[in-house]
Amino acid sequence: MNFMRLRNLFIVLLLLAAGHQPPLKTADEILAKIIAARGGRDKLRAVRSERISGTISFGEVSGPFVVELKRPLKNAHAAHRAKPDHGTRL
Repeated sequence: MNFMRLRNLFIVLLLLAAGHQPPLKTADEILAKIIAARGGRDKLRAVRSERISGTISFGEVSGPFVVELKRPLKNAHAAHRAKPDHGTRL
């Protein structure tokens, strides 16, 4: 099959697929699904602290980070550069 036929077939299939999209969900439906997946509103309100950690990168520079959240409105952030003794705590 030559390139032009393959390209035309791809365009036709793309147009056919575009007409059969499922209906979009509203923001309320998406939030309700997230809340249900996490155990419901009561379970979410019972959480008093959370710790998120991972690796963050800015181009070629990367390093570990930690975010600690505590209710109400208390948090701490820590990011470290390549050398562990040069940490930044906010």
